[in-house]
Amino acid sequence: MPHAFTHPGCLPHQHFYIIRNIEMKRDDSAMSQMRMDSPDGRAPMFLPDAVEALSALAHLHRLAVFRLLVQAGPDGLPAGEIAREVGALPNTLSTHLTILAQAGLIQSRREGRSIIYSADYDGMRRLLAFLVADCCAGRPEICGFLTGMAASFCEPR
Repeated sequence: MPHAFTHPGCLPHQHFYIIRNIEMKRDDSAMSQMRMDSPDGRAPMFLPDAVEALSALAHLHRLAVFRLLVQAGPDGLPAGEIAREVGALPNTLSTHLTILAQAGLIQSRREGRSIIYSADYDGMRRLLAFLVADCCAGRPEICGFLTGMAASFCEPR
């Protein structure tokens, strides 16, 4: 199996290509399991998509925006309110929102003259499924606590 870093002269886009090929060769049972985790039947998340999503979240304001939109629910929030809540300037917020949207973590819709942003819960589920898909290697005691943790966070406040 080729490795993403076998040739030190590879360009970054070549690394992505090699990594995607490795990820796509996963066995069929793992792939079908990940497809079941996607409620709308979208394809499972592969390594380059996960890297993009995690990179988008690896910034103070973008992570704050994403968490705020997750908490806001499907109704979402207008850009002005997001900017006030996270303390971002409107022009930089626009860039952050674009990066999160391109990573599949948020979505937008127009309501009159406003643009409303909301979390893309399917994108979030796909990223979480990707992160935990191989975590326990057949030993549920390693990551079984995640179920209880998720349930405790989802209780009404």
